Amino acid sequence: MPRVKLAVPEVDKVKGLFFERQKALGYSEAKMAALSGYSPATYRTMIRHRRTSEWKLCDILKLAKALGIPKDEIRAAI
Repeated sequence: MPRVKLAVPEVDKVKGLFFERQKALGYSEAKMAALSGYSPATYRTMIRHRRTSEWKLCDILKLAKALGIPKDEIRAAI
């Protein structure tokens, strides 16, 4: 039987910025959902099961602005 080479999944840098700032500010998932303008269930689905490349750009920028992340950092991560 041939060996299987498993690829390492690509890191989502935008989510990394969001999680880093969330942890630094001590925000809960409910607070993050309120900042994004979504219900907690919708936010949880977005953050856990969808890559940010599938998000609308306005959602990424709105959450970044609420967390105080500069646009230049978001542009570099995208």
